[in-house]
Amino acid sequence: PRPAALLDERDRMKTRPKDIGTAAETALVRYARSRGHSQARRIALAGSRDQGDVWLTEGIIVEVKAGHAAETASDERVRGWGGQTVTERDNHGVPVGVLVTKRAGYSGARCGAWNAWMDLDTLHRLLGAPWASRSPLGAETGAHLVRMSVASLIALTIRYAYRTDKENQ
Repeated sequence: PRPAALLDERDRMKTRPKDIGTAAETALVRYARSRGHSQARRIALAGSRDQGDVWLTEGIIVEVKAGHAAETASDERVRGWGGQTVTERDNHGVPVGVLVTKRAGYSGARCGAWNAWMDLDTLHRLLGAPWASRSPLGAETGAHLVRMSVASLIALTIRYAYRTDKENQ
């Protein structure tokens, strides 16, 4: 790594947590748009009632974590962020909230390989399972996180968006 004195201004800007988060959110939005989520966008800050970082499509928000903390996060930390994502989903008033964490060694240009996390209830909802609101695991669904790639998440949410559009017609 280069000494801090040799970093140019753009490099220094990306070392600040807010800039790292903004870059990750922007990368995810670009990736989602390039794969069919034409309405994907960053969500403006909403004060103390955070509503997530990215609006993926109707009914789906994403909380994005990047930087060293995301790249080295323990299972316990990911579960904590998962709880934060549920709160932000509820604040936004949508049925689906997903957590995305950047993987070490994968830039924004390769964010399809980043991790997407959700509880079982959310996965059931995205799959259109008839028991989505009354999972066989009952209240235990929130305790079980499922991990998939962002590429898989985008493919799954495209199908969810198509299905919910058809249901609302």
